[in-house]
Amino acid sequence: LFIATPNNTHQSLVKKGLESRTNVFCEKPLTGSFSQSSELFKLADSNGVKLYVDDVFCFRDETKSLIEDTRNTPPKEVQFIWRKYGSFKDTVFNTMSYHDLSIVYALFGHLNYRNLKFIVDRPDIKQFQFEIDGAIVEFIHDRTFEGKDKRVIIDGITYDYSNPKNDAV
Repeated sequence: LFIATPNNTHQSLVKKGLESRTNVFCEKPLTGSFSQSSELFKLADSNGVKLYVDDVFCFRDETKSLIEDTRNTPPKEVQFIWRKYGSFKDTVFNTMSYHDLSIVYALFGHLNYRNLKFIVDRPDIKQFQFEIDGAIVEFIHDRTFEGKDKRVIIDGITYDYSNPKNDAV
């Protein structure tokens, strides 16, 4: 069972799949809380099925390129820019930041960051940064922008996600 629905539907749909003893792949946040996610993984274990959670952005050609390009030289500066118009019931973190954090994980192999600093902290605009393995990683997420702009810039090299080469879904 593949689930790529609005975030607030994940928990109940995944639970139904697991209860029917079906392996489940769920895209982006599994649930809105650690306790709900933990409950689902325990249910998968008790029913002898697999529960996979990942972000489809990790399978995009652009992400594969940036990971390959940084394989031998760890990045020093990474900037995630994602601006598009949209009013969502869910937070900017669950609709935008989550995707980019999954790419950070793919780049560095962990999310052990330090010195988190918020530059802009409004409901539909978040700009924040942190350090990870000596690199500065910055996020600019804006749901008020009347257009579409999705880029990752690593040490001055731009990976443009605005017009995808492939759509993993």
